[in-house]
Amino acid sequence: MMNMKNNVLFLENNSILSEGLISLIKNEKSIELTVISKEELLLLSKENLKKFTTFVFGIDFQCKESKSVLKQIKSAGMIKMLYSTNFSNLCFQSVVKHKINGYITLNDSFKDFLSGIQLLQTQETFYSKDVLQQLSLLSAIPTSNLRSIVKSHFKISKRELEIVRYIHKGFQSKQIGVALGISDRTVGKHRENIMKKCNVSNVTELLYFIHKNDIAV
Repeated sequence: MMNMKNNVLFLENNSILSEGLISLIKNEKSIELTVISKEELLLLSKENLKKFTTFVFGIDFQCKESKSVLKQIKSAGMIKMLYSTNFSNLCFQSVVKHKINGYITLNDSFKDFLSGIQLLQTQETFYSKDVLQQLSLLSAIPTSNLRSIVKSHFKISKRELEIVRYIHKGFQSKQIGVALGISDRTVGKHRENIMKKCNVSNVTELLYFIHKNDIAV
């Protein structure tokens, strides 16, 4: 069975990286590409934005422009995939609350980018190898007393940890239920408890919490 095309809206920012990605994506038959400027994006209605499945954009150095763009597409329901020249923990923390689905850097390959775009059609998040490595390096460095305070008060059951492992792999609730032999409803309840314990509101924030607090998955 043939896969349906991924309708991608790409925000051009006049950088070499942006132009390079656009050039490569244009050769992909599985992607229907629409390139747009920030000015044009501001003029698009919510109805027009909802025609796209995925929104790809570059992250700027201070993240200010990125946040304004994310606010613009907040209610469009699109998958959000960002790219950058390198990983920025400051920017990651800044945009994570906007429910970023994917994050990739220049240290990853175009093949990784395509895999991420494809995987995000069936799973909630995709962080490239470089991003996950950088998060792991950061979480291994105790930068403040806050981390130890959070860890000492954090309690998670064996079953919840199993579910966290599957979430980390990109499994959906139904898939987790099948793997563990429990109902979707039970998985949902566990996920709700996990989110409360970690004080997060979405999967992106949960994965960041996991890496930041050295929770073995």
